[in-house]
Amino acid sequence: MPALWPPGWTTGARSGRSATMIATFATEEFGKKLRHVHRNPVKRGLVSDPADRPWSSFRHYALRELGVVKIESEWTARDRKAKALAGRPGYS
Repeated sequence: MPALWPPGWTTGARSGRSATMIATFATEEFGKKLRHVHRNPVKRGLVSDPADRPWSSFRHYALRELGVVKIESEWTARDRKAKALAGRPGYS
């Protein structure tokens, strides 16, 4: 089985590279990575617009639509919580 991490990378808490990987998901950096992922099919000529790619999360984030791939995001978590609380007394 191929290695999950490139040579020299570890998943240990003491690894500086692991800390860098975690920091990658900070809000600003996450947005940059997400834009790259959404634009890549356009750049490669697979589609003319990111919204045209059925497996892309673009429509989820840009238009708040549920798509082919289930994505957990801030708004899906908020909607799920609101739905769960809707039937409880004291919540509307």
